[in-house]
Amino acid sequence: TKSSVMNAWKDLIRDINSQYDTYRNPSAMRDIAKVIPDGATEIETLRNIVEYVNNNVKWNNIYSISPKKTNKSVLKDKVGMSSDLNLFLQEILTAKGFNSYLIIGSTRNHGQVLLSYPLINQFSSVITAVHLKSGQVILLDGAQLNKDQVEFAPLEIFNYYGVVLQKGEPSFVKLTQKLSEYEAIISYQFLKDKVILNRQDRFNGYFYDQEADEENVLKRYVTESMDQRFDIENSDDLEYRDNKYKKSYKAVSKQVG
Repeated sequence: TKSSVMNAWKDLIRDINSQYDTYRNPSAMRDIAKVIPDGATEIETLRNIVEYVNNNVKWNNIYSISPKKTNKSVLKDKVGMSSDLNLFLQEILTAKGFNSYLIIGSTRNHGQVLLSYPLINQFSSVITAVHLKSGQVILLDGAQLNKDQVEFAPLEIFNYYGVVLQKGEPSFVKLTQKLSEYEAIISYQFLKDKVILNRQDRFNGYFYDQEADEENVLKRYVTESMDQRFDIENSDDLEYRDNKYKKSYKAVSKQVG
C-alpha cells in the first residue's frame, strides 16, 4: 500500500541520516566557517565557500551515497568520495548560516529512481541543496564545484527524482538543471579586397567547455553562413563578467567569392 511504501522510505531515510550523523564534526566546521569571508551578497558568500572547498579538498572520482570519512578526516586527507565531500560542504554551509541539506539521487549512468520502490541500491550519488533568502534553491555537487557558475552543477546529477535527507516525513524533489544561455553577436565589413568579421560570444552554464577548440568552432560557424574561409587575426582572452563568459574574435577573409 501507499502507506507501507512511505513508511519504508521513512525508515530508509532515517537509517541513512543516522549513518551521516556519525561522520559530522559541527564544531570543527564552525571553526572553518570563521575563516571563510562573508560576501556582500549570499551568492558571493557561497562562492567563497566553494572556493575554499575547491582549494582544500579533491574528489577521488568515486560516486557514493555512504560517507567513509569524518569532516575532520576529509580536511586532513584532502581527498574523498562524493558523499564525503558533499557532507563536508553541507556542514560548512550550515555553519555559515545557510539553510542547506543533502539529497541522495542517481547519476544518469546509474538509472532513474523509482519512488514506488524504497530500495537503497537505486541511488549512486549525493548532492547539496542551498536555500537562499530570495527563495532560490541552488543544487551543488561538492565533488565538482565551479566558483564562477555556482548555479550550474554537473549535468550527470540531474536525473529524475532525488530524496531529501531530513528528519520527518519523506520528501522527494525533481532534479532539474538550470537552462543555459548563448548569444553570438556577429558583424561583417565588406571591403574591396577582403571581408572582416567581428564576433563576440556570450554564454553561461553548459555551453561553457574548457576543452573546446575555439578556432575550429569559429571557422565552422562562419563557413556555414558564408562560403568564405576566414582566418583569425586576433582573439581576446576568455573572461567571466556579469554572470556570463565572453569571448571576442576578429577574422579576415582575403578573397571574396
